[in-house]
Amino acid sequence: MTPRIGQRWLSIAGFAVVLVALLVAAAALYSDHVGILPFAAAAMLWDHYWDAENVVTIPAMVAKPEYRGTATGFAYIFVKLPAFLSIFLFPVLFSAISKANAMLFTAVFPLTGLLAAVFILPEVYGCEHDASAAPEVGASPALPHLGSQPGTGPSDRTQGRQRGVEPASKSPSTCSRMPSI
Repeated sequence: MTPRIGQRWLSIAGFAVVLVALLVAAAALYSDHVGILPFAAAAMLWDHYWDAENVVTIPAMVAKPEYRGTATGFAYIFVKLPAFLSIFLFPVLFSAISKANAMLFTAVFPLTGLLAAVFILPEVYGCEHDASAAPEVGASPALPHLGSQPGTGPSDRTQGRQRGVEPASKSPSTCSRMPSI
């Protein structure tokens, strides 16, 4: 499904459905129609996977190979930090402003994500950031410079230029809107 709609539209659809589900849940709590809440919760949880998956996928796609693990790790902090804080903050919020108002307050966050996905998030699916930097046949996956041709490993790049050999990765990206970390 991702090749058809892309990472950006996956995020937009996820944030939009989560926003609508939270608004439906708030309306159900205000009108005391609590039978709607399980359906709103199911829609919210299902589509939350759509918007949250980009938080780790996009850094893994746009970061240079040497920073990919660090970029993905730091992005994952921003996925888990709200979940951790909500355990402590939501009981206080529920008792302070009521459950229905807390749902409306919470709807601000998917609205912010939706606006960011619409106006800021570039489409990164299908962009080639480092296709030429893939390990060569016979190279070690953990240490891509082992087993590669002379002049293409990290320690040989400057020496390779001096010998007239081009580095293995010379084109940074084929996607003009893709950020580079």
